[in-house]
Amino acid sequence: MPKNRVLFHQGRNMSSYTSIPSEKLSQLIGTADAPALIDVRTDEDFAADPRLIPDVVRRSHLDVPDWASGMTGQSVVVICNKGNKLAEGTAPWLRCGNVAAEVLEGGHVGWTAAELPSVPADKLPKRDGRGLSFDAPILSSVDLPALALSLAVATAIFRFNVGMLVVLAASCVAGILMRLAGVI
Repeated sequence: MPKNRVLFHQGRNMSSYTSIPSEKLSQLIGTADAPALIDVRTDEDFAADPRLIPDVVRRSHLDVPDWASGMTGQSVVVICNKGNKLAEGTAPWLRCGNVAAEVLEGGHVGWTAAELPSVPADKLPKRDGRGLSFDAPILSSVDLPALALSLAVATAIFRFNVGMLVVLAASCVAGILMRLAGVI
């Protein structure tokens, strides 16, 4: 056997051009360059860990022909449980439809193992087929003192025609006093 032949290589493997590591994706989420995230985990896998990567939309891998055309021209990361079967089957289908589709290396399991942020699905509002939510706000989350201050400001500006700078200064002072008093 030749002396210069390498029998094994230690270290991290290089990513495929059709996949993206969790660490790199975590740096893209929330930026202008962030890809659309599609979670295609089965209902069983989702029930085992009902958390979602931030900004992800769940879609069925069985319905790719129905929703793939809405992704044309976009950059997408497909996420399944382990980054193997479902994502590796869904991404090529999307690529055939002019979608720059990648697979999340290690899938949802890899994301979780890297201790990157995820959101419990039951804490998120329900979405319609396009990923939008039109639920009414939860009234218990309303900050009543801040709402009262906002209404007073709007009334001063539009009802009594008080100047914007005067209202801004007064609302700042009122907000600071309310904060110091422990009301807000």
